[in-house]
Parts: sequence; structure tokens; C-alpha cells
Amino acid sequence: MNISPVSLKINTTQNNNVHQNTQQNRVNNPNILNFSAKRERKISFKEGSSIFVSGIIKQGIDTIKSIVEHPIKTIAIVGGTTIGLMALPFIGIPTAVGGAALAIGFASFALAKGAYHTIQFANNNKNGNYNLARKNLQNMGEDTIDIALSAPFIPKSVSRIQNFAQYGKLGFNQQLINTLRNEKSIIKKFKALKNFDKNMSRSINYQSSVDKELAKYKDFTDSEKAALKKDILDYNVPKQDIPIVVLQKWAEKNGITTLPEIKFATIPQNVGGYAIIKDCSIVLNDYKRKITPNNFSNYRQLSARLLNNEYEITYRDLKTGNIIKETISKDLLDSYNRLYELEKQLTPEARNILVTLHEREHINQYTQIFGQNGFTWSPTTTEGQARYTQMMNELNRNPKIKFSQQELETLSDKSAITTPLSYIKNPREIGARNVEWKTLEDNNFKILNNVFDKTNKMKTPHLRETVMLNALRPESAAS
Repeated sequence: MNISPVSLKINTTQNNNVHQNTQQNRVNNPNILNFSAKRERKISFKEGSSIFVSGIIKQGIDTIKSIVEHPIKTIAIVGGTTIGLMALPFIGIPTAVGGAALAIGFASFALAKGAYHTIQFANNNKNGNYNLARKNLQNMGEDTIDIALSAPFIPKSVSRIQNFAQYGKLGFNQQLINTLRNEKSIIKKFKALKNFDKNMSRSINYQSSVDKELAKYKDFTDSEKAALKKDILDYNVPKQDIPIVVLQKWAEKNGITTLPEIKFATIPQNVGGYAIIKDCSIVLNDYKRKITPNNFSNYRQLSARLLNNEYEITYRDLKTGNIIKETISKDLLDSYNRLYELEKQLTPEARNILVTLHEREHINQYTQIFGQNGFTWSPTTTEGQARYTQMMNELNRNPKIKFSQQELETLSDKSAITTPLSYIKNPREIGARNVEWKTLEDNNFKILNNVFDKTNKMKTPHLRETVMLNALRPESAAS
């Protein structure tokens, strides 16, 4: 193309202006380093550190600017990441596993970039190309942000993928589809999806924990270990379903297939649950919020002393101001306190099992009392009476759990439970606590508690964290 001298002169002037403006911008903008003036000078440690840090700052600022200045692109990245991850549970993959795969991918990309720029820096610095080496240092600083967003997550990411490969199961998830169909609103559907996803990850972690725990026991035969593993895996269910498993196992062991109804409610913090005589049901604490006052909180202990192997304890009723003095066997109170301390050391799931067994024993007590005294002993609903009647008919399948005549008379005592000591001394409560003691002494229960403990320590990131991290990684890499 033929360009006239005048036109060429004008363009040259414009280029000079652009060059001057660029130089001015470099002075005004601390994020744009002017390396040309330092071309021949070696890079000192102080200068190199400053350049490296400036790269970190530049990458952070560029990432934030990209998010702010390009909201549509950001929404597309976040939305695409969210949709992609949330679709995984429908084919049996927890979002945490998908997030782990993305973390490994971005970490590999970031580490490759970092290695490339590091090699370039080493070569340019060795050959005296200090200006290029300075630019390489800045690039290395920028790479640090990308590496920091992914590399620290690699060990857990690898573990999650390995666990899924061993314990996960690919396939169309009809159960999730059915769960979402039952929810009406979008918010409830999203919450149901999150819970389902969380339970999928927990299920995989649980199976891994079972194998790790059982590997510690070298004295078990293969058949013993297989039977124990099968029993423990029965508890690989969402936390709220563990009481159902407990009741089903109790039914299988004792031959009483009729189950009491399970209910959940928010009750005082010091109450794990209670059995309702009237309708043959068990209410368990959902601990959704703290309710005060606790049971017996209106009693303040004033004094306690030991006399002839009995504790004499004095209370003040804060509601009435009355002073109450009661005695209790030292062994009984010490046993109660010891049980309480042992339960505090258990996992929430194991405590829930003990609570369910405790209350199931109350239902067993009520069943046999009604069988002895008739339904005049305590009012019942039509549904409750039908359940008790079915349980009475099934009692003959396991005569070992039948109470003697004397035991039934003791259990039938209808003395009011009003104070802490009257609760501890109640025969039905003593019987239910004895069931807890037997369970605590069972070695299989101890192993089960260890499995729950291992599973709880294998924490899975929430869907929100997984989405945000995996939306930020590509945003940073592209900036």
C-alpha cells in the first residue's frame, strides 16, 4: 500500500503520543512495572521479592476487576459451575467428588504454568536477559494465586476420588428424582438436593471408615469380620434414619415386629427423648434450637452428704420456695452419673442409638404392664392400644424378655416423677438405663462408635464452598 509522507508523519506522531501515554500510565499505575530501564542490571533479592509480590497483588486485583467489570461472564462461570456440579448427584456422583476433579485439573494447569515461568526465569537470569527474567518473576507471582486456589486441596481431592472409585456407584439416581418430586417449592427442592448430596458423601466416607476400623482387629476370623461389617453397614443411613435401624434390629432380635412410631421434636437440651404411653410412640430430640429451662431446672441443690452408703440431698423448689430433702443409694446415683459421663464421650449418632434403645425399653415395659393390668392402667389412643395389643401377641416369640410377676408389680408403680432423684430412682428408668449399660459394654457398639467418629472427622465441603472455589479458579486462570 502506498502511504504519503504526510500521512506517515501524522501516524508517527500518534505513535509517539501513545508511547508517552503508556510511559505515563506506568508511572501512575504501580501494577505495571517498567522493566526497560533496568535491562542491564542484575536482579537483587530485595528487588526480586518485590517483583514476585507485585505479581501476586496484580493477579488478585485483576481477578477482582474481572468479576466486577464482567458480571455476565462471572454469572456464566458461576452458573455453569453450579449447574454442572448439581447435576452430578443425578448420576450418583457427589458434588464434592466433582469439585475434587476440578481442583486437580486446575492445580495441574497452575503448576504447569508455574513450572514453565520458573524455567524461563532461570534461563533468562542465567543468560543475562534480566528484563525478561523480571517479567518471568512477575508471572511466577501471578501463578502463585492460581496454585494457592487448587494445590492445597490436592491431597483431600485425591482421597475423595479414590474413595468414590472404591465405594461409589455410578447410575441414574431414581431415589433423588423421587425425593425432589415430593417437594413443592424450589427452595425446598434445592435444600433436599443439598441434603441428598451430603448424605451421598457421608455414605462413601462411612464405608471407608468401616474398612479402616475393622483393619485394626487382627484376631477376628474372616467370617466374624464379614458378619460384623454387615451389621455395621446397616447403620450407613442418614442420621435421622438411624433410630429406625435401631428399632428394626431390636425387633429382629426380640421377635416383636410391631414398631412404635418415631417422632422428632425440639425439646430441652438435657432430654434425649421420651416414650409416650398414650400412643405407643417415641419422641427424639432434633436439637434444632436450645430450649430452656431444662427438665428439673426449677430445683436448686443446696447440700449433699453421704450417710450409711446413701446420699442425702437437699433441694429448693425455685417456683414454690419449698425445701425438699431426699435420699438415694450411693451406688445408684454413682452409676447414673457414670453413665452420663460415658455418654458425653460418645458420638452424637451413638448417643442417639442409646436414647432410642432406652425409650424402646419403656415401650416394652408399657406393653407388658398393659398385658398384666389391662388398659385401665393408663389412658391410650385407639392406635396406641392396637400397637400394644400386637406387641403383646408377639411377646411369646422371645420369652426371655418377659418380666416376672414381681418385676411387673415394681414397674407398675405410678409414683409421680417430680424431682431429679425421683426420676433416677424410678424402677422403669433404672430398667431402661440397664439396657444402655449392656449396650455400652458391647464391643461391637464400641467399634460402631469408632466408625461414626472416623466418619464425622472426614468432613465434606458444603455445596456452596465447592461451587465458589470452582468458580473462582477459572476466573483467576483467565484473568
